Amino acid sequence: MKKYNIEEIKNEFPDYIKLLKGLHFLHYEDGGDYVYMGVEGKRPFGNSHVAKDIAEILEWKLLKNDLNHEQQENCKKYLKKLPSFLNFLIRSL
Repeated sequence: MKKYNIEEIKNEFPDYIKLLKGLHFLHYEDGGDYVYMGVEGKRPFGNSHVAKDIAEILEWKLLKNDLNHEQQENCKKYLKKLPSFLNFLIRSL
């Protein structure tokens, strides 16, 4: 697998970098030797309207403060690919 430096990743995948920066990671302790880290599924970017959070992070123009069909579909694509991108990012560094 090709190794990237951080500048190459920022230039090639700017939207995913912005979205990762906007994620709210949670830390769960189970009381033992294990620690779990994750993202709250209902509010991954801090609010309950995930699509609008994505639009705000990516600075999309919204008509009447609402997402059109294409923007909604793009949000779904970003959310689906974001975990894979995070794995790619970590393994590329």
